[in-house]
Amino acid sequence: MRNGYLPIILKASIKSKYYDALDKAMLEHDYTDFIKLIVDEEDKIIDQYLKIIDR
Repeated sequence: MRNGYLPIILKASIKSKYYDALDKAMLEHDYTDFIKLIVDEEDKIIDQYLKIIDR
């Protein structure tokens, strides 16, 4: 955990969405889609973590 964040898992099902967001960030300097994708995945992993520790 760096800076209080859990590591995220980028599944194959979102691979194209991830690459599209990276391309947009690199080419257009618009990081909105990339940040949203990372935040959404962080939310998912936090929910999983909380379910595990809440047994």
